[in-house]
Amino acid sequence: MFKKINVLLILSIGLLGFSGTLRAQAPVLALGSVSGCIGDTVNIPINVTNFTNISAVSLEMNFDSSALRYVGFNNSALTGNLIVNNPSTGGVSQGRLFVSWFSLTPAVIGSGSGLMMNLRFVVQSAPPRSINFNLAIAGQCELADVNGDVIAGVLFTNGGVTAPTSWPVSHLNPKALSLLLRVQMQHSV
Repeated sequence: MFKKINVLLILSIGLLGFSGTLRAQAPVLALGSVSGCIGDTVNIPINVTNFTNISAVSLEMNFDSSALRYVGFNNSALTGNLIVNNPSTGGVSQGRLFVSWFSLTPAVIGSGSGLMMNLRFVVQSAPPRSINFNLAIAGQCELADVNGDVIAGVLFTNGGVTAPTSWPVSHLNPKALSLLLRVQMQHSV
């Protein structure tokens, strides 16, 4: 009997002292993987799951700036106080992208899942090229609730640009296409 009372007392004290938000499932932020050729402008989606009652987003992503050139974002579900920054030194990208957002009204994307935003990059060298959340430094990637409490257990998934499985004719310049046709004709005769 004494043991049961101690357990109930400890649980009660623990619940009274808890100031965070209880969540059924932790949010997931996933960078998409898309295919692209040199010169293409690609949209890398940031998709979210269990994205409910979020009032602040702080993200840092790293990429190879000699292979990908950041050119902007579109289709953001985060409105208002949104900053997307690609710092540079002497006009040269550092290969880092920061997304910061907050609102006094918690955000819900879709019914908790959907597109947070697209990040737009120009492919400058042959894929594959990765874009990674910076999880090596604590606090660089985190979400917070309306009280400013950091949400624990958020899962971040990296993405990037891959080479297409087939090359569309639109990516061949006229000289290359002419040469390809001549080579095929010589081999078929």
